[in-house]
Amino acid sequence: EREVTAHSLMTPDFLAVGMEQRVGDVLADIRRSGRESDSISYVYVVDGEERLLEGVVDLRDLVLAHDDALMGDIMVSPVVAAEAEDLRDHLQELLAKYHYRLLPVVDSHDRLLGVVRYNEIMKGLVTKVKP
Repeated sequence: EREVTAHSLMTPDFLAVGMEQRVGDVLADIRRSGRESDSISYVYVVDGEERLLEGVVDLRDLVLAHDDALMGDIMVSPVVAAEAEDLRDHLQELLAKYHYRLLPVVDSHDRLLGVVRYNEIMKGLVTKVKP
């Protein structure tokens, strides 16, 4: 079970926007999307058709930013990301070190493929102790 890869744990359910998008427009899109509140923790900032991962914005920072600010101006970069073939142990190490709620998964060219949620990484790792 520990040989599970990031690719097999990831979900395509994430939010990615361009660097030139304005905060107010991104917030309006989120409100209109009908997404569950627990499905959004971060907004990933990508470049162009290639979806190259350029940065990340925590939802709290997005809400507090000025509506006219550009996503590229408020993003944090570089982004800690997992590669598709990273094993569960490595994903656990990244989560423990950085305290993220989820990790972006990229290919070898830094294209954003999906995200892995904390719960998916930890699922199945709890061992039962006999009384």
